[in-house]
Amino acid sequence: MPSRGELGGSGLARAQTPDELGVPTAAVRALIKRLQHRGLITHSLLIARDGVLAYENYAPPYGPRVPHRLYSISKSYVAVAVGTLIDDGWLRLEDPVMQYFPELITGVDLHPYLAAARVEDLLTMRSPHAATTYKRARDPDWVRTFFTVPPSRPPGMLFAYDTSATVVLTAIVERLSGLGLVDYLMDRVLRRIGVEHGLTALFSPTGMTPARRGGQPSTREVLNNPNGVTHGGSGLLGTPRDLLRFAQLCLNDGRWGADQIVSTQYMRAATGYQTATIHTHPGEPDNQCGYGYQFWRTRHGFAARGMGSQVALCVPSQALVIVTTGDNQGIPGADQIFFDAVWEEVLPALSSPASPAASDSTGLAPAARGAKASDVIEATPPSLHLPVVPTGEQRPEGVSATFALAPAQVAYVGLTIRVGQDDGELRLQGLDGTVARIPFGVGRHRVHPLPGYDYETYSSGAWIDPRTVHIHSHVLGHFHAQIRFTLTLTLDGQRVILMMDGAAEMFAEEFSGTANGHRIG
Repeated sequence: MPSRGELGGSGLARAQTPDELGVPTAAVRALIKRLQHRGLITHSLLIARDGVLAYENYAPPYGPRVPHRLYSISKSYVAVAVGTLIDDGWLRLEDPVMQYFPELITGVDLHPYLAAARVEDLLTMRSPHAATTYKRARDPDWVRTFFTVPPSRPPGMLFAYDTSATVVLTAIVERLSGLGLVDYLMDRVLRRIGVEHGLTALFSPTGMTPARRGGQPSTREVLNNPNGVTHGGSGLLGTPRDLLRFAQLCLNDGRWGADQIVSTQYMRAATGYQTATIHTHPGEPDNQCGYGYQFWRTRHGFAARGMGSQVALCVPSQALVIVTTGDNQGIPGADQIFFDAVWEEVLPALSSPASPAASDSTGLAPAARGAKASDVIEATPPSLHLPVVPTGEQRPEGVSATFALAPAQVAYVGLTIRVGQDDGELRLQGLDGTVARIPFGVGRHRVHPLPGYDYETYSSGAWIDPRTVHIHSHVLGHFHAQIRFTLTLTLDGQRVILMMDGAAEMFAEEFSGTANGHRIG
């Protein structure tokens, strides 16, 4: 039977193999292979059943103790915080939102749609706005933009994804509790479920001048700002294990052991169906199952979800929780790929928990490089990894060449490419003479700062045919990105076409576009 030893004092027990919990090792193996076959970049995968951790696996450098940007999963944490304030009598679903921000509406001719907006309207993404307001106003006070940007519809009517609504809810939590969102959640909820490493957060740039923001736009979150509101819409970071605990709490209708942390009534409403999403994301059925209070419904339950395929998936009928993190920005329908893989590879294979003798424990290997054997449940091959550009037909002599790029096509006027047997480097020269360096490994990653940002970056590259060099950079940490460079040379090596494709939120725009060049060195 599964070992009931506590994981980090959390009360979340762990099994020796997935099979003990009726989750066949073969199904886990099929799930990972399918995700990799579809090109998804998965940083972690954790599976729990009946409150027992059955499986976990990490792509280095990620591991059990490494926080991950949760993006819009943050919204679900805000919903739970709101629920505790409602349970404790500090807040009501029917409260007008404006009553919590008198300084922002005093002397203002407030639009009646904004005056009518209730807490529940923001929780269900039926706000008066069709889109996030702080992305449509040059104002670093994101909460204020909710009241100054003209609304477009009566509240409580139509679902539209509005992250500014969650930011406003976060501000209400912070005002009523007198604490930052992270401190409040830790005190009221997360320590009670054994969270090991806590949350960290990014903030709105409220009160920061353009100079203090380092020239970044007012739409960009910041690492530190005592005057800002916690970016509850997208800015929380936590470990996948702690996210699994949070998801298990939600699956348990707010109960952890004998401790009812959030009321059953509220949690069932939050994770249940509140409003239609049928008009969103054609061709992606799990986006069209409805929305609760900052939770998405799915065909088999509900999920907390964030950009780039951050997913905490709960299947109540199977007492199943699956957590995955990654970075799949730029892959259309990535979440649907994940959901389809779970529905088709895992759900049909589930059975009742098996006896230990029936467990398949062969072929298991440690899940994360550098982690202690006692820290991770052993993982089945294939292991998770940050994809490396596959080596194709390399030129034996390598290449080292400099090209001038046609003006005004991209942010750069020149490039130098060097490819050796084991590593290489792409240099991009800007209009002002600065040089962006992208070192890369051949058949492996090289770790370097992202030029202009200093974000930790893992890059690999290779000849994929006699004329084409491809480089893939994974940007990790507080701000994720996938950046790809493709250089196609003529057979004589005298001309080049550079294509850059950057998938990132509100940064690294300079690493996008296509330009022609001729050789000058």
